[in-house]
Amino acid sequence: MVLKAILWDFDGTIIFFNIDAQRMRQGIFQYLTSLGFEVPNDGRWRSIFSLIQDAKEFFLATGKTVAEVNSYTSNVEDIINKIETEGTGTTRLVPGVSEIIQQTSKLGIKQAIITLNRGQNVTGLLTQFGLIQYFEVIAGRDVVTQFKPDPAHAQYILDRLQLRPEECLMIGDHPNDLETAQNAHIPFAAVITDRHPKAEFAGAQFLVPQDNMKEFIPIIRSQF
Repeated sequence: MVLKAILWDFDGTIIFFNIDAQRMRQGIFQYLTSLGFEVPNDGRWRSIFSLIQDAKEFFLATGKTVAEVNSYTSNVEDIINKIETEGTGTTRLVPGVSEIIQQTSKLGIKQAIITLNRGQNVTGLLTQFGLIQYFEVIAGRDVVTQFKPDPAHAQYILDRLQLRPEECLMIGDHPNDLETAQNAHIPFAAVITDRHPKAEFAGAQFLVPQDNMKEFIPIIRSQF
């Protein structure tokens, strides 16, 4: 099957997004705790969006109305948005990624973003770095109700590009990205880092070190 689209993860794959994740998590934990939700032990390290979903289910189960739960969720989103916005000022591109994006575009391969970030932030940063014109779809957390590793993000992109999973390649730097690709039945290329070495990407079709991203160019050409 000829490669027709690349689904890029954003943070750590295209850009280094310098956000204070610890302060974000602490702020969310404090807020949810103040509402009566007990953060489980594993909530200290697992996906914040998975934790938020658990909190929503807890509040509904204890008699809170949908309107109340939506209000709580909106307040959590405000905490996240504030810290994300603060971090955009020190964001920088992953070395070599701009060339890959441009070369991919020249081949006529469509490109999209699949991310837990807000679409507005992603659009702003891609514009800032002169890359927005290369992306046809941005699937942020604000366009789906289920987040990575749920395949909803990927399906949102596939629907808009009118492509099948096997016609695409997903690129990401986190095992969560690999799980997303597998759930969506999309081939996966891993960006290997010290934080997430190749041992964490069993099942990935391709492995490329983050400090040598240009290795992706021959991989993409070989699939086209």
